[in-house]
Amino acid sequence: MRKILFFAGLAILLVITGCQKVAPPKVVPSFTFYYQMAEVQFQTPDGALGGEVREMDVDTMELEELLALYLQGPISDDYVSPFPASLSVEEFQLQNGVLSLTFSDSFSQLTGVRLSVATACITKTFLQLDTVDAILISTESGMISNQGSRMFVAEDFLYEDKSDQLFEETVILYFADVNNQYLVSETRNAWFISREDIPAYVVGELLRGPATSAARSTMPENAKLRSVYVEDGICTVDLSKEFLGRRYLNTEEALVTLYALVNSLTELEEIEGVRILVEGAPLQKFGEILVPEVMYYTKSMIGR
Repeated sequence: MRKILFFAGLAILLVITGCQKVAPPKVVPSFTFYYQMAEVQFQTPDGALGGEVREMDVDTMELEELLALYLQGPISDDYVSPFPASLSVEEFQLQNGVLSLTFSDSFSQLTGVRLSVATACITKTFLQLDTVDAILISTESGMISNQGSRMFVAEDFLYEDKSDQLFEETVILYFADVNNQYLVSETRNAWFISREDIPAYVVGELLRGPATSAARSTMPENAKLRSVYVEDGICTVDLSKEFLGRRYLNTEEALVTLYALVNSLTELEEIEGVRILVEGAPLQKFGEILVPEVMYYTKSMIGR
């Protein structure tokens, strides 16, 4: 009898247990922010990019809030932000599936692989939104590197590197010595997709300034690169009006500023001379210096 009761009780327990509903696992909304990998592996499917997954419900967020959160940078040490620290979104608009982003001009200092990685990160991140089919990127001055505004879709980017698509270049940059009388050199090693990207990189590095305390920046504060291109060995550099911001330049300071730019660019084998424009107009006078239409490498400006 006890055995019968035991089995009967077990059967009732099984029936009761079988009737209980198991709650489905809770789905936590998430979104992936794409940044540059701290240790870049171009041979992986996403190349230099890595996805940092955040627990957030983007359907309840304003686009402005999402953009601001993204530009704050990654949380994990596995990723680094590919953007300049001072970068901000000046304007944005979503219309007919196109997300138009106007960044501050610091974005235009990105060149070569750095520019490709930055635009790929933005595109891959915001194409996740159901309402976005393409990204249109521009800056306040309307240019990206030496290009105008660009529209990007996912197919525009090659994340997996092939050896013939990237090359490393050593560039020589000139800055002022500590007394602002002569030029001193620094070298940079950087990766590029095209040689056409190198002049913009050189000017961008001059704008950022030297890496050591043995040199001084020659570029006036807040000056920006508007465009740069090379034709028949002459590099035409168009700078913003801030380049003329230093009103009380003596002759030595003016010469050092001009030839830091000229000598740095003419270190590139494809450039013989440099034409300097400011806001699209030829620079004719800088401080007390009359500026020729084309300037050439001058060894006497380099300190020993």
